[in-house]
Amino acid sequence: MTAAQLLKFLVEYQGEEEGSTVADAEAIMHKVLRRRHHMGQRLAFTLDDFIDFLFQDDLNGPINPQKHIKCSS
Repeated sequence: MTAAQLLKFLVEYQGEEEGSTVADAEAIMHKVLRRRHHMGQRLAFTLDDFIDFLFQDDLNGPINPQKHIKCSS
């Protein structure tokens, strides 16, 4: 997955703002790759890298953690 593809995913499926840029996606990718591989040389996600990104709360947390959902009927 390239940075442009990650940006498309973030905007279309995760509701990121339309003003987000490829540079923003690249910064996220660098953080994930440094954590997983202790390097940031390549800038493409493998499937494992992408799945790891999905489960990192600090990079991919809830959209609004302060929002409470009423569960009463």
